[in-house]
Amino acid sequence: MVKYIYKNKKTGRWEIRKRIGGVLLYWGSFKTLEEAKLYRAYYIGKNWMVNPHFKARSNMYIYEQNGQHIIRKVINGKMVSFGVFNNLDDARDERDICIACRWDLDKIVEFGDMIEV
Repeated sequence: MVKYIYKNKKTGRWEIRKRIGGVLLYWGSFKTLEEAKLYRAYYIGKNWMVNPHFKARSNMYIYEQNGQHIIRKVINGKMVSFGVFNNLDDARDERDICIACRWDLDKIVEFGDMIEV
């Protein structure tokens, strides 16, 4: 078993979970173990000083329109779109990156570049 990474038997996805202050926090769900390890390395590198994800896979910030899933959040009084996806799981994964990067577009792009390497 890899520290902080668990396989969800129901979904088959890899989840990052860490207990902080006696509360089990959820840091994301990933299709592969390798992807989960990359995210975990990022969180550890930031000393876990990023917003944890939701305790459950909610659809917060994801809106369905015409069969597509759109990530949107109001920032400084303006609605900002962070992507459009055909698949809800892909939208959730990208939303989780946005939350981990505190909705900072520069960090989101940098994080995406790190994963592709």
